[in-house]
Amino acid sequence: MSSFLITLSLLLHGITFFVIVYLYQKIQHYQKTDENFERRVKETEDLFNSYILELKDENEKLIHSVSKTDSNNSISNSQKNDSNMSKHEKNKEQQIEINTTNLITEQEDRFEPPSVESKILNLYNQGYTIDEIAKKLNMGHTEVDLTIKFHQKIHL
Repeated sequence: MSSFLITLSLLLHGITFFVIVYLYQKIQHYQKTDENFERRVKETEDLFNSYILELKDENEKLIHSVSKTDSNNSISNSQKNDSNMSKHEKNKEQQIEINTTNLITEQEDRFEPPSVESKILNLYNQGYTIDEIAKKLNMGHTEVDLTIKFHQKIHL
């Protein structure tokens, strides 16, 4: 009888040992998954930070160029006012602006233009480089690069 109990005890100890090893492996797997998740979160935060910095730089450039354009427009407007434009020419310009606005409004009513992201991805799929896409769409290199990277991460 005692040999039976010893055999049963050894068998239960063996099963317990295998269960403990199995649970230890599961815990290690979940810890690795957590580490990968934390690493991906950090990478995403870094991507967003670099994207935000790029946007800030581009906004500053835009503000600078707009202020230059505004100062140039005020100079050119004063020169136009000084020159004697006939009323007929002014009326023609106003009609052209109204017609242009009407055409643009009609075209916008017909269809929505593709988003910037779809334009970037379309050009990238056609084989254009990031620099070529940025120049073609008048965008920053980093903005194009980040858009492509985000798209690739989403579809992995």
